[in-house]
Amino acid sequence: MSTNSSLIIGLLSQCDKLARTGLTDENLPSKSRAQLDDIHVRIKVWANEMGAFSQGDQSISYRLQVDPDGAELLLIMLKKLTDRIWLMATSQDYHEKGNAGGGSPDQVHPTEFKAQLGETRSLRSVSSGSTLSIDSNVESETVDGVRQPKRKILQQSAISEANDIIDQLYRLSPIFYDPEQEENANVRKFIATNRAEVTIKDKIEDVTDSAESWLNYHCANKISEKLRDRLVKAAVFRRVKLVFRQQHSHALRFADLAQASTEQIESAALHRQWL
Repeated sequence: MSTNSSLIIGLLSQCDKLARTGLTDENLPSKSRAQLDDIHVRIKVWANEMGAFSQGDQSISYRLQVDPDGAELLLIMLKKLTDRIWLMATSQDYHEKGNAGGGSPDQVHPTEFKAQLGETRSLRSVSSGSTLSIDSNVESETVDGVRQPKRKILQQSAISEANDIIDQLYRLSPIFYDPEQEENANVRKFIATNRAEVTIKDKIEDVTDSAESWLNYHCANKISEKLRDRLVKAAVFRRVKLVFRQQHSHALRFADLAQASTEQIESAALHRQWL
């Protein structure tokens, strides 16, 4: 197994351990526990689809050997995801006691948090008007005019960011699958034939801008230009594939309706013949 594969599986295992720890924490609010459970399930489904529990040519190790560039981005995203799950899974009680040295030894504290503990590390706020820091001394924050505990705000932000990262992981999955699938070949032909069409051209430009903005926000100066270009093209390909499927579905539905109409006409003719 390659080094990157081992690191990715290790991070997935850490996410699993963190989530399980949080789900058994009696001090974690029921709503936070339910949201954490949902994220835990989504991670396990994604890991299974990526072959984290498979062998041979279906394994994540094989897929990353065939396509090693993608491993770089997966590592970045899974490290961020691990940090967010740590923040979600640890209760206020743990932070009050654990950070003072009395926490449970079973709690896992990700490397990124260890390295930056004691420094100001901001998380994206759930509201546009505030910036949150893990190490802030502020006891509460104001969100939409309502005073809320700082810990609750941080957890809400972590939940939102964790779901966003998982969404992106799911969208990236197809670039690790067999590129020679028949549908993919048909989509490439569809793009080559219809690229100049206004609808397709606008979608390609919109997706390209969106993908580049996302990569600049999450992975600035962390991935190669080659990988960046490939990820943007993969995003465009996925969006056009949806258009292709929609048009193909409409064509099939029209064919089915035409066939049904023909059968009805033939049936009516036979019925009249026997009258």
